[in-house]
Amino acid sequence: MNEHEPLIIGIIGKAHGLNGEVCLNTYNQQSDLIHKGAVILLQARDESLREVEVLKNRVSNKNGRHVARLSGIDSREDAEAIRGNKILIARTHLEETDDQSFYYADVIGYSVVDSSEQHIGEIDYVFEGATDILVVGHEEKEWMIPVARDVVLSIDHDQKRFIVDIPEGLEPGKRGSR
Repeated sequence: MNEHEPLIIGIIGKAHGLNGEVCLNTYNQQSDLIHKGAVILLQARDESLREVEVLKNRVSNKNGRHVARLSGIDSREDAEAIRGNKILIARTHLEETDDQSFYYADVIGYSVVDSSEQHIGEIDYVFEGATDILVVGHEEKEWMIPVARDVVLSIDHDQKRFIVDIPEGLEPGKRGSR
């Protein structure tokens, strides 16, 4: 994790209407980081960054997603052109994390080992639900490990690894079968 590197908080979804509004697929729908006046970065597929201001934001009653109007996005064509761009925010706008907390994007690629140091795999992504789930892949196996105090024993950000206690009966599935 680089404290100067912006954090990915979501992806631009489909165009909404004709005037340039877009659906925002944020990793945390309850986040208040997307609000009128917020400055966010859009990262295109070619990795180029573009700074935009949130001119208007509302939450869609239909699915709970943010629908936003962004500066410089003035038509449906403009909105379609940024579909799939990553949404990033400067870390200065985020709360500090302690040793045992994390932002999802920061732990992608972390190694996961059990309490006897046996390698389980690497974190492919984090699935948000009633209990957050670490999706950990290794070769043909994929583990879905709950982020709970009795399962995640510790997080070592310096060594980029989680130490976990796999609950009895939790078995890996075939990787990529979701």
